[in-house]
Amino acid sequence: MRVSSQLLADNVKRNLNKQTELLLKTQRKLVTGKKINKLSDDPIAMGRVLDYRQSLAKIGQYELNTNTGRNRAKLTETILDNISELVNTAKKIAGDPNMESPAVMADEISNIKAQILQLANSKINGNYMFSGNQTGTPPFTEDITGTVTYNGDSANKRYMVGDNVDVSMRADGEYIFQNVNDVFSVLDDLHTAILASDGVAIQNQVVPLHDISNHLKDVRAENASIHKRMELTETHWSSFKLEVQLQLSQEEDANLEAAALDMLALQNSYQIAIATSAKIIQPNLMQFLS
Repeated sequence: MRVSSQLLADNVKRNLNKQTELLLKTQRKLVTGKKINKLSDDPIAMGRVLDYRQSLAKIGQYELNTNTGRNRAKLTETILDNISELVNTAKKIAGDPNMESPAVMADEISNIKAQILQLANSKINGNYMFSGNQTGTPPFTEDITGTVTYNGDSANKRYMVGDNVDVSMRADGEYIFQNVNDVFSVLDDLHTAILASDGVAIQNQVVPLHDISNHLKDVRAENASIHKRMELTETHWSSFKLEVQLQLSQEEDANLEAAALDMLALQNSYQIAIATSAKIIQPNLMQFLS
């Protein structure tokens, strides 16, 4: 009698433990909103969930890189547009055969140079934009003689925007502002020629300024193409992320309405199991004691 009562008690205990486990599992679904909360719930599905999460993490990094690159391209366009306007103003001054007030025009050229120098030393997120990899170093400095020197390197800025896909953006200030003609030197020469009222020397700066203007157009066209590519890439990753999120949701998200109904059914089943177990065990216990 001792053996059969013990076996009966063990069997009741196992059944109640199973009921409890099902209750806890369903409760976790309701609390977390997920149908998979640990590996043992569904090892194969959990593997897919982990893959989706890894993909989302990678997509998030690509989105960040793309957004950062797009913002840089947008700011670069604004800076180069302003510099182009300043160069065109200097070109108009140099091309005016009836220049009045040379001293005033010379001051204007000095102001143009100062503005271009300031723009060429622009920062984004605390880093200099046009000093290559030397982002903590001002790309251009001016000494007491007015000579402007480039302090950066020739590296471009690179952004990883996909698997084995990176985009290179101009960050070499020397290439942008001193490659075809040194914009600062040309403006210095124009300033000197205006103060000397040297018409020939003034006219000699028109072509270099024209070449600088064309070079800036080329750099801006290249930058615009990169900006467009970044926009398209950003749109791609945004759409792809939604698809992966949907797949992840379908894989791991619980049907809360169904889970709530399951919870009620399991609670009722558990209460019935307890009541039934008590009825079964009690007579056997009394028989054992007698």
